[in-house]
Amino acid sequence: MYRTFLTTAALSALACAPLPGAAPAIELSLPVACALGKTCFIQNYVDVDATPNAQDYLCGAATYNGHKGTDFRVLSARTAQRDIAVLAAADGVVKGRRDGMGDRLISRTVQAPKGKECGNGVVVDHGGGWETQYCHFRKGSVIVGRGQRVRRGDRLGAIG
Repeated sequence: MYRTFLTTAALSALACAPLPGAAPAIELSLPVACALGKTCFIQNYVDVDATPNAQDYLCGAATYNGHKGTDFRVLSARTAQRDIAVLAAADGVVKGRRDGMGDRLISRTVQAPKGKECGNGVVVDHGGGWETQYCHFRKGSVIVGRGQRVRRGDRLGAIG
């Protein structure tokens, strides 16, 4: 597993103005220490189609049915073995974390454990109803704890 993703709410902060009565949008930074389009790319976006079909925010197919995140991927499994940092996309407080799950590649034939599809990861609460979730960290790399305040760009762990 060598990707990390942000929740639907986080992508909405990047793409949309808030609706009347909604929490104000927040500005998010790239959550991975890589050069987007050079050393990493976006593999999947949020599925914005509420039907059994799937559609990304550009009306394209870079998603799958029910997908709720944006997946950032490094160029290869070999690259993922390097110490590539997962970074806080905005200031906040660590709401939850998981570490200790073994590293393995998930595919169409190898499924993630039910209820733990995120693998090792962190959830950051940014206030105002905004949270980001970061998944697929390397085992043993999560360096933040629940209740810890983080700043935009702080290291949370490493891509797994």
